[in-house]
Amino acid sequence: MPVKQFASSHCLCGNVSYKIFSEPVRMAQCHYNDCQKSTGTGHVSNAVFSIGAIMIDGDTNSYTAVADNGAEVTRHFCPECVQEFEEMPPLPK
Repeated sequence: MPVKQFASSHCLCGNVSYKIFSEPVRMAQCHYNDCQKSTGTGHVSNAVFSIGAIMIDGDTNSYTAVADNGAEVTRHFCPECVQEFEEMPPLPK
C-alpha cells in the first residue's frame, strides 16, 4: 500500500524541497535563547515528526549548537537562501 503524503514544499530559492509522510507527533513553541536567535523573534514554532517521515531532496548545510545543559541540536538549511528545514537531536547510536 502506498504511503500517503501529508505535506510538501521547498525553500525560498527552490534548491531544496521536502516531503512529509505523517502528521506531526507534536507541535510546540520554543522560547529558549538559541531558538530566538535562529528566528530573530521571541520564539520558534516546531512541528515534530517521526524519524523517517521526512524526505529532503537537495544539498543542505548544517551546524550543531550546544545548549547550556550540554544537549546538541543540529540545524539543516539551504546553503543558497539559508531557509532552515530540519532541526534534530543526535540520533541514537
